[in-house]
This record gives sequence, C-alpha cells and structure tokens, in this order.
Amino acid sequence: MRKSVLILFVILSTLSVSAQDTLTVMAKSGVFLRSKADVKSTSLEKITYGEKVVTVLDTFNSEGFVIEEIKDFFVSGRMIRVNYKGTEGYVFSGFLTKFPMPASNKTEARMHDLYYLQTNFTSIGKYDVKRYGSCEGDDENCICSSREKFEGGIEHYFTSCSEIGNGVNITIPKMSIVEAYFMAKSLYLSDYYIIFYDKSKNEFTIRPRESGPGCEYFISEKNGIVKIKYECGC
Repeated sequence: MRKSVLILFVILSTLSVSAQDTLTVMAKSGVFLRSKADVKSTSLEKITYGEKVVTVLDTFNSEGFVIEEIKDFFVSGRMIRVNYKGTEGYVFSGFLTKFPMPASNKTEARMHDLYYLQTNFTSIGKYDVKRYGSCEGDDENCICSSREKFEGGIEHYFTSCSEIGNGVNITIPKMSIVEAYFMAKSLYLSDYYIIFYDKSKNEFTIRPRESGPGCEYFISEKNGIVKIKYECGC
C-alpha cells in the first residue's frame, strides 16, 4: 500500500515539463485525474497505465509531496494540469514520463526488453554478432550474442553462448531511477518475482521469491544513465 507524505516545501519532480508536453502514465496501477491540484479533490476519472496526457499551461504551482512506492523508495512530484481526451484536470507528476512505456501485455519476443527498445527507439545497427556453432543465417534463434545500438546512446547487449545461462546489459541515458523502476516492473516483475531497493547503492534488485531457476535483475542509475543487467539460469 502506497504512503503519501506531505512536504512543507516544494520538491521539484524529476520530471521537467512545459505546456503541450505529451506524457505517459508509468504507474501500473494508473493515476487519478482530479478536479483540483489536491490529492483529496474529486476524482474525474482514472487514467490507466500507458495512456497519454498533454500538459496545460498553469501558473499555479502546487506543493510537492512524495509517495513511498516500496520500502525506502520514494517518488516525488506535484499536481500538474493536463488534458486527457478532452477533459482537463490535475494528476501527480511523479507517475508520468516522457519515455514510452512497455506494452502491458507480454509479447512472444525472445527478450521483452529488446522488443521494447526495437519498437520504441530507432536502431542504429547490430554489432559483435555471434552464432551458435555451425548455425548460419539471420534467424534470431541462431544468434547467441549481439550488441544493438539505438539513437540517444541506448544500447542492448546480450549473450547466451554458454550452456550455464545467459546475461543482458542495457544502458539508457537521460532516464531517472524512478522511470527505470516503473519500466523494469512492467518488463520483468511477476508473481514469481519480488523487488527490493538498496538506498545505499540507489539500486533495485528483482529476483525469484524462492530459490530455484530464474533471472536476477539489477537496475541502477548514476549521472543520469540507467543501467540494467541480469543473468538467467538454473
């Protein structure tokens, strides 16, 4: 259950917005469109995950506040005015992002994160491609290791040439740790996994609830660059 904490001074959200910005809801539970810049005001409707809103110029600067998303991890923001399908109201900026978010339904793609990058960002090309044994051709099932680069400095590297397991490293510049948290939850979290936050490292870990086969994910941010790495195996 989320906890809201009112701060007596303005906390600037990690999200910097201006009029006519198109933003995406990144909270899986959605966000309420409210009649006033007050979380206790009337809810006009609930905007679901992945839906888009457009910011509206508003000279009123609401007080900032934080919400405890999970233990020791807080999302900061304020109520900002937006237009959602013709209806204007206020939403919590901490649950909005300029980044596209992964589709809520899982794909049949070999790697959900690579599919997300390929469908939302422009690929520059694949590099360092390796194939299994004598396997030839462009069939992705033949490739056991490759590095794909995207515009904006985004990079995805994976290797599964070893029989022990496979590993992935992803770099995304200009993404905040809050945005990385919500993106990772959508891509990797399920009933089989649990997520922890280490505030001393500013890092999330997603791992199986019980010992056994699966993947262990590490999501961190430093100097405005998000890094995601994980290994999967038995």
